[in-house]
Amino acid sequence: RLLFEVSQALEGASELTDHLESALELMARYTGMMRGTLSLVAPGGEEIVLEASYGLKTSEKRRARYKIGEGVTGQVIATGKPMVVPNVSKEPLFLNRTGARDLQKEEIAFICVPIILGGETVGALSADRLFADSVCLEEDMRLLQVLSSLIARAVRNRRDVRAMHAAVVEENRQLQNLVNGAFHTGDMVGSSASFRAVIRELVQV
Repeated sequence: RLLFEVSQALEGASELTDHLESALELMARYTGMMRGTLSLVAPGGEEIVLEASYGLKTSEKRRARYKIGEGVTGQVIATGKPMVVPNVSKEPLFLNRTGARDLQKEEIAFICVPIILGGETVGALSADRLFADSVCLEEDMRLLQVLSSLIARAVRNRRDVRAMHAAVVEENRQLQNLVNGAFHTGDMVGSSASFRAVIRELVQV
């Protein structure tokens, strides 16, 4: 049921954030996991930024930025391999940068899996879990890996839409330059206002 509802939430998503937060909320509701986060590699490939979250305050979200290889999330993205941390208070790589967890009061497990698109790790999906003997963290990890594959397709859809938009913007820019500048084709040369008006009509057609 969870996988079906997540796939429905992500269907056709071009602007991801709201859809992803719905997916993370569904994950928490069905599994009991806490504080789901989804981070993506920023343009330029040097920084990891929070794209969507569940269970974090606004101030905590702002602090969720990492370098590639930094912390558990940075390591997962750098290596493309999942990590399961049974107790974050005993894991040196776990930075608790958001400050959302009270490591003195709760034994919290952390599961983080890569989001892989076309063989490239583009982000990470993670969740907290209150540790208990009845919890199987390996099963949680496998579930997150399935969810990450659904999210990867949504990320690809958004990239495709943005690439198409950028192409249209560039084409419009070139046409605008053609209309606003002197027009040359064969023996025709013109830069007067009336000539540009004619060319504008031709471009419109």
